[in-house]
Amino acid sequence: KYRSLVDNAYVGVFTTSLDGKFLFVNDAAARLYDFDSPEDMIAEGSLGLWNNPKDRERFIAELNTRGSVINFEAETISHTGRHVHVLFSAKLNDDVIEGMAMDLTERKQAEHKLLDYQSRLKSLASQLTLAEEQERRRIAANLHDDVGQNLAITRLQLASVMHGLDDADRKEQLDEISSMLQKATRDTRQLIFELSSPTMHELGLAAAINEWTGEQLKRTQGLEFTLADKNELDEDQRAILFRNTRELVTNTIKHARAKKLTVTLEKVDQEIRVTVQDDGIGFDPQWIVGGVNLEGGFGVFSVEERMKDLGGKLVINSQPNQGCTMTMSLPENQEARSLA
Repeated sequence: KYRSLVDNAYVGVFTTSLDGKFLFVNDAAARLYDFDSPEDMIAEGSLGLWNNPKDRERFIAELNTRGSVINFEAETISHTGRHVHVLFSAKLNDDVIEGMAMDLTERKQAEHKLLDYQSRLKSLASQLTLAEEQERRRIAANLHDDVGQNLAITRLQLASVMHGLDDADRKEQLDEISSMLQKATRDTRQLIFELSSPTMHELGLAAAINEWTGEQLKRTQGLEFTLADKNELDEDQRAILFRNTRELVTNTIKHARAKKLTVTLEKVDQEIRVTVQDDGIGFDPQWIVGGVNLEGGFGVFSVEERMKDLGGKLVINSQPNQGCTMTMSLPENQEARSLA
């Protein structure tokens, strides 16, 4: 019964000597390595099946040290040259290794495909982010050049008409229209600013962050803001870092209960660094599980992924009641790998 169980097992069952000679293999082991029969596999031995001889050295060393090996993963080569990923479990009984081998090849291939898909999705997400930034800039430019200028010219023309008008009722109506045009102009400028900061493209990242943060802090009482700028970046880097900085600053304003907020742009050890630091309530970074915080936000996750796509990283240093420091770093002169 035991012999029948072994012969019909789904996984490969084997016994070998320490020098690599097979003493027994079942049909599943022979099929796993593309042999016509167990006898053919026994005749060839096990040494030639290891893709990397050092894997076998580690396998034997662990057996000698512990007497057994559980879930030892290795890449092997079949009789026909096919690469086979295997999970070994074995025991050392005197000088005989008794073990089993499970085929992981399909799982490994699926894992590689999944990693490839993830890489391509991240690349696509980065390209979409930059394409979105470019489109936002185009729309903002059109609003400024067309809608904004037309509103300004219309208000000037209205003011000219009002200057020579004696009818009080009509003048009051025109005053109301002028006020509406003025509000539309302000709203258009704010929309342009929210779509794409003209300041960033004209004066740089630091000026854009300073302007945007200043606008946000108008609605926040008692929060001191400091910006230190010690470096400049190319256009794509500016676009991504500006978005990321906005995300981190917004999180600080909403959740940190901070009295002081500092953003620093600098070059350190061949890296471009943007640091957002506050003296707020802080948090345990482990609360951010898999890129999603306990409140369900994806902000920090999106910042981290965009930094990875640029070849950089996001480091979070925080503890409860001790503030928070988030540092985005990017190798100097690094071109975003996913922007091609």
